[in-house]
Amino acid sequence: MIRVRAALTNLNIKRLFDKLRKIKLKGEKMKILRFLAALCFGAAAASAAGDGKVTSIDIYVTPYYSANAGKAEHVKVYDKIDGLLKSGTLEDFRSAEKIVQDAPQTVTPMTLFVLSARAYDLGLRDEAVFWFYNAKNRAILLREVINLDDDKFFEVKSAIGAFIKLVGDVVNPYAFCDIKKQQDIAAKSLEWSKANVYEAMFLPEFASPHADRKAALAKAIEALETRAQKEKDYFLNEENLAKFKAMRKQNKADERFCF
Repeated sequence: MIRVRAALTNLNIKRLFDKLRKIKLKGEKMKILRFLAALCFGAAAASAAGDGKVTSIDIYVTPYYSANAGKAEHVKVYDKIDGLLKSGTLEDFRSAEKIVQDAPQTVTPMTLFVLSARAYDLGLRDEAVFWFYNAKNRAILLREVINLDDDKFFEVKSAIGAFIKLVGDVVNPYAFCDIKKQQDIAAKSLEWSKANVYEAMFLPEFASPHADRKAALAKAIEALETRAQKEKDYFLNEENLAKFKAMRKQNKADERFCF
């Protein structure tokens, strides 16, 4: 069994965000296969200890979260649920999940990323995919509306970059074990993201380059929908699908994540 434990330095986080900017929703330059490969095979390089199954997400992202051997060591994302997420019981996770679902518009992307990590550790891997996609969508939409380059957002921006990389390195390879299921979860997450807009992006104290934030949000949502459709269309081509499966086999993704 492999457990991935990692952290990102500020320099690595900066490089990650540079890469994310290159694949911004508008004018995406990356070929879809390379883009999907980056999503789905990151953990193959990160967990080089062998070919065992990846059963937990062991990471630390200061000051928000750390976990080792599938057990949370530190959780500080949302006072109402920090203790519930740290406890490690399914009952407490469900309670935390309900609190988030009852008022999702005020929940930070970091909270959603931690929900994803805890779900994976509890064996709720489809739910881990759902919450990871919700977190990533929220972070992307926030970035498109708010100026995250402002110094006040340095910690938040760094943490988002770290969570996307570290949680994604485990969740994404699992998600594509079943492409149809992945597409269904992605579609469900997109609808959730549209129905539960993050209220913080409309706060006047957070600067925005857009005079009309609602219009900017609508444009960003449209771009998310376009990208999702491109991914679905890509897999409709049998040659593309065969190449993708061959890459997963080469990287031993199925052995590590499809169990």
